[in-house]
Amino acid sequence: MRIPVPHRAAGVLLAALLVLSACDVLTGGQTPSPSVSNGPAATPRPTPLPSPPPGAVLLSVRNRQYNTDVITGVADVPTIVYFTNHDDTNHNLTIYRNAAKDLELFRGEIFSGPDVTLIYEIPALPAGDYYFTDFVFASMHGTFIVR
Repeated sequence: MRIPVPHRAAGVLLAALLVLSACDVLTGGQTPSPSVSNGPAATPRPTPLPSPPPGAVLLSVRNRQYNTDVITGVADVPTIVYFTNHDDTNHNLTIYRNAAKDLELFRGEIFSGPDVTLIYEIPALPAGDYYFTDFVFASMHGTFIVR
């Protein structure tokens, strides 16, 4: 026997109401409260970084100023930079051949803090003096000495 569509819809609705009524009876008319997990709490901070290796550069920015205007590296060896952004705005480390910025040699990821650290690996450069700056705030700059 074929049931007309309006009657079928009414039957589905009636079944849904019966299920909801049964749930209401089982919970005593109370909305169940979510259960509390005793598992570990989520931490909003990133996992601590490993300790910097010997020779790594520790660079940071606070109040839109680098903590130093001179960083050093070893000629023909990649330089590892642990860069900490203490500000709540975007910063990065960008290295150029010179202050005229006529050749960009490295541009680190731009990221926001506060208190976030990224590890940059600057490719091996020949001995020389280079210019570093923040791509976002060009007023922040210094000298990258490679020997």
